[in-house]
Amino acid sequence: MADLHDIATWYAGNAHDLFLPEVPSVEALSGVLELAPDREGRFRISEVFCIDTSWEGTVSQLIDVSHVILLDLRGFSGQRAGVRTEIGLLLRQRAIHKVVALVDPDTDRALVDTLLDDKPRTAPGWALREVPRYSRWPWHDVRPEPLFEDLLAVAGR
Repeated sequence: MADLHDIATWYAGNAHDLFLPEVPSVEALSGVLELAPDREGRFRISEVFCIDTSWEGTVSQLIDVSHVILLDLRGFSGQRAGVRTEIGLLLRQRAIHKVVALVDPDTDRALVDTLLDDKPRTAPGWALREVPRYSRWPWHDVRPEPLFEDLLAVAGR
């Protein structure tokens, strides 16, 4: 979800200013993320825009600094190479226990099991949340309470 600043930057012809051209330092990445709650006590969603040269390293750093990761595997198939890379990073960084994964009837579960080498059955904290077939927004046909409970349980470990 873009904010007014991002939209103004885009329309001013400076969209390149929104993207990270290289993997940021942990300090620089922390500066981009809104980690403190706002006045109402809510936590903001931080967007990090990357280009091809920076996304993998940035995802790796985000995995390190995150307490819980929502992994959208709805409609996942072998053609989604980026998600395959992200699953590989989660495994290499031993962070699979931080994951709550959304799956739907179109998710290639056999491929997920192959990529994870059956780790979700043995890793504490891994949670699969079955949701209806993909809609435009993940909450459209989904009751959010069970998903939030999963996220809080994993974050609390």
